[in-house]
Amino acid sequence: MKKCTFCGTVTDNRTSSCDSCGSNDFLYVCANCSAEYDGTYCPKCGVRRDAAGKTCPKCGIRFFTNFCPNCGYNPKGDTGTGSATNSRRGRIGTDPGKTALALSVAGLLTMLFPLSIAGLVMALQAKDENGKMTQMGKTSLAVSIVSVAVSVFLLILYVIGIAVSAIHH
Repeated sequence: MKKCTFCGTVTDNRTSSCDSCGSNDFLYVCANCSAEYDGTYCPKCGVRRDAAGKTCPKCGIRFFTNFCPNCGYNPKGDTGTGSATNSRRGRIGTDPGKTALALSVAGLLTMLFPLSIAGLVMALQAKDENGKMTQMGKTSLAVSIVSVAVSVFLLILYVIGIAVSAIHH
């Protein structure tokens, strides 16, 4: 939808001039969050100005995300329960911070260096919608660093042990 910047009349996107005052200066009104903006994407929620959205067959509300924010319905068939945010919580693989923590702990317990490195890489990707590292990401990063450091330390001890053993034989 468009909103005339002169008189405030709201019209559809195809209108080139305001039906009330004749002005051709408009702002777009986001169909998802009702924010007013000038551009292709809503700066508040990221929905494209010409996005049609979907109507949830379970509860009837209109939504512009992968999951219905009201009941958690997913048109792609994911069997999440509850709201969209609740259905994503608690599963390893959906949150890079949780995956990173699992990999880092596994790397620390098994002393497998590749798991520690994978945990470190995943921890660096655990960011929220503002681009800041999540608390889970920070925790995972700390465990990853310890895991990598322990792995490197043990590798050094192993190399020293082989060198000392070779000298004595």
